[in-house]
Amino acid sequence: MTNTFGNNSYPHDKSRFRRRGFHSCLIGDTGQGLIELALTLPFLMFILLGAAEFARFGWAAIETANAARAGVQYVEVRALDVSAFDPVGVNQSKLRFVEAFLALCVLKDSAPIDAADEAVLDGNHVLVAHRGREPGLKLSDDGRQRGLTSWALELLDEARPVGAAAGGELAEAFALDRDDG
Repeated sequence: MTNTFGNNSYPHDKSRFRRRGFHSCLIGDTGQGLIELALTLPFLMFILLGAAEFARFGWAAIETANAARAGVQYVEVRALDVSAFDPVGVNQSKLRFVEAFLALCVLKDSAPIDAADEAVLDGNHVLVAHRGREPGLKLSDDGRQRGLTSWALELLDEARPVGAAAGGELAEAFALDRDDG
């Protein structure tokens, strides 16, 4: 009896290329698949990149909406001095005052600021930062000079109804005796 193990006597033992011949695969291939790929690949890439661009624009729109919403929810206030007499550095009456003043800023109409207005505001800021405690300090407001104290008292008078409308502790923050000096 002849041992057929190992001499490729069974059809499933033979390699695919040996059965058909490796060269016969290349000889009979006309390259149609390669041409189809070359024609469809640009369209597929266009669709894929278009979907990626669409996703990027969608992400940007969502981020913009979130930023606008977060901007309304978060305001950084750098107008408070830390008090050594309060355990946390600021007391509730100061915080209530700032709350009413910020509400006034939201409710009060203001014109857009152009470059010239910005320069005037920056000049006022520097004057107050350097000489804010000087009696009789004058600031620029729409081409005229105004006293710092009188302008501040005018803003307090405008904010007083906001504090009164809120009631409670916020109204108490505006129940200060004011000195018209």
